Amino acid sequence: MRNTNPFLALVLLTTLHGAAWPAAATAQVDDPPPPAAYAIRGATVVSADGSRRPGLTIVVRRGLIEAIGPGVAIPPDAKLLEGDSLEVYPGLIDAYGEAEVEFPEAEIDRSELPFWAPPRAAQGFQPHRRVVDHIAASGADFEDARQAGVVAVAVHPGGALMPGRGAVLLLRKDAETTAELVLAPALGPEMALVGANGMYPSTIFGAAAVIRQGLEDARHHGILVAAHQQDPRGMKAPPWDPDYAVLREAMAEEYELQPVIVGGAEAWKVAGELRARGVPVFVSLDFPEPERWQPEEEPDTAEAEEPDTAEAEEPDTAEAEEPDTAEAQEPEPLDAAEEREKQRLEDIYANAGRLAQA
Repeated sequence: MRNTNPFLALVLLTTLHGAAWPAAATAQVDDPPPPAAYAIRGATVVSADGSRRPGLTIVVRRGLIEAIGPGVAIPPDAKLLEGDSLEVYPGLIDAYGEAEVEFPEAEIDRSELPFWAPPRAAQGFQPHRRVVDHIAASGADFEDARQAGVVAVAVHPGGALMPGRGAVLLLRKDAETTAELVLAPALGPEMALVGANGMYPSTIFGAAAVIRQGLEDARHHGILVAAHQQDPRGMKAPPWDPDYAVLREAMAEEYELQPVIVGGAEAWKVAGELRARGVPVFVSLDFPEPERWQPEEEPDTAEAEEPDTAEAEEPDTAEAEEPDTAEAQEPEPLDAAEEREKQRLEDIYANAGRLAQA
């Protein structure tokens, strides 16, 4: 299985003795504003080629690296962070990245299963699976990504209702094994409104119902486990369920999960709701190409040459004709299909800006 459509997110990754993947942002509207800039002093910077430079100062403003070097002045409006114990990897983080992942195929004879009550493997309900257990890669496999400025990737299983948990890989050039690449071995479980092949759930509404029921069942299973641990007398120990265990880890009070939306091409329509709930959105930079609607191309001014005045001749006013206003026509109006595609693509391109404005 190979993941596609990269979602480039942050521009700076710092690690401190195996730091974990940060939790989803939950900043509310009434939170104090962040500092105008950050200055990390005395950090060790690891470049894309694997070289290490200790004792550098990095200034980050509005999420972008403003300055980096051994003698960089610290701006007066920057919050100072001592980085003598930090390793800093300046570059892009691909939040929905690529790596070769080979999950073992489940041996399922779908013709023998009741379509209304299939097993979890047939439904794609397997949140216990981990991508990190099925990756075979080394630092050399990510050379192209490093050259493009990508220093870390979050790799997710994809392709099913609850296919499992992703992992964060730090693209170290000198890593000889997958284990040396792993920064966070298990992210939160991925969920998608994807139906099963010829099985329940086969619709989006069915998929949502299965996810909701799974969360309910995990919560109920947790109650039974807690009750048995408190007083096991007269009770049979509930069987260990790896899927429910993972879902309980992701659940806080009731369904107070920390969701992160991947894709969200129409997220701008609910920007206010997303802001109020502190839900991050990873927006794809792999924009679709027009199929019906053809945008008007801007003239290439670089190739437009000035006429040679020495050779330019005066036009023959006798032969010069006024333009035929009947022939000078406006661009043909778009048909309904072209107009719909134009509006859809313009909304996709404007999505990130609208979310940032909100």
